[in-house]
Amino acid sequence: MANKDLELIGITRRFGDFVALDGIDLEVGQGEFMAIMGPSGCGKTTLLRIMAGLESTTSGRMLVKGRDLASVPIHKRPTRLVWQDYALFPHLNVFDNIAFGPRLGPHNPSELRAKVHKMAELVSLEGLLDRRIGQLSGGQKQRVALARAIITEPEILLLDEPLSALDAHLRIRMQGELRRLQQALGISFIYVTHNQNEAFSMADRVAVLNKGRVEQIGTPEAIYHHPSSRFVAQFVGMNNLFSGKVTNVGAQYTEIESDTGPIRAAVGTRSPRLGETVHVVVQADKIKRTPAHTSNENKISAILRGREFAGSHNVYLFDLPDGSEIKIVSEDEAGSSPERLSGAASSLYFSTEDAFIIGFQ
Repeated sequence: MANKDLELIGITRRFGDFVALDGIDLEVGQGEFMAIMGPSGCGKTTLLRIMAGLESTTSGRMLVKGRDLASVPIHKRPTRLVWQDYALFPHLNVFDNIAFGPRLGPHNPSELRAKVHKMAELVSLEGLLDRRIGQLSGGQKQRVALARAIITEPEILLLDEPLSALDAHLRIRMQGELRRLQQALGISFIYVTHNQNEAFSMADRVAVLNKGRVEQIGTPEAIYHHPSSRFVAQFVGMNNLFSGKVTNVGAQYTEIESDTGPIRAAVGTRSPRLGETVHVVVQADKIKRTPAHTSNENKISAILRGREFAGSHNVYLFDLPDGSEIKIVSEDEAGSSPERLSGAASSLYFSTEDAFIIGFQ
């Protein structure tokens, strides 16, 4: 990556015997929107606090545009953090909250007033500058927190799950506004979340963390369609995994003997060895209940356990002979009763091209 706004090199953080971060390497390009995603306890908030200067490292280096920030105090760092709970000052109005940072240093009052009004316009807070924080909605509070951070002209904006307290409708709306704001400012955003919909809808690239380590970094499309590990496959999207041993490696597909029967999977970027244990990933919407009658089709036996109605589609739950469970997503039979369907023996089908191998062991 030629132009880097941020570079993390071997970032490690230990708390006694507990390793919160274990050798994190991460690069953020110039003006990039990077999402850091993972389950609770994976280390993403600790990593964000290190970037903000609120947490020290056990080892490793952090560079912003090539400058090592190891000895730079928090108030002089070119990063700003937007907290999950916004951390606004309830005794101040919107104007004074936004102006708080610049007032800590030398400033021209008239120039600052003009700058606050410009920030308010940028985040759609015109007409609200005289209001107290307690008079604002959740979305308006978030905009105040954003304006208060960006008025100090940071080189990198750090965001700690800022949409988690909003209702679903407002959260979707604010995703679009955050992306618009990032593009208008032209600075890098680093956005921490456990919500893959938020990460995928806004980010240029996503880093998936698990137990203090980076599992995969890539575009939302690459991570969704081609997870590189068992953890990512289970954490992202709605994937089904089959485990088994490789029985044949062909020019166009690999044969695996799983507990559910033989499976043929497409050849990926590298081929496994005979006898190797692998995981096969098939997305839930790629498994069908009717055959396509093609020569490259996989067939497995299953018993329908139930259905989850999800509005525009159904999620069907099936038990496999080995005791495991798989899910398929389908738009058919929207009005069928899950009680009437449960217990029915079924055959499920998916093509070789929709099955790919990960997690060589």
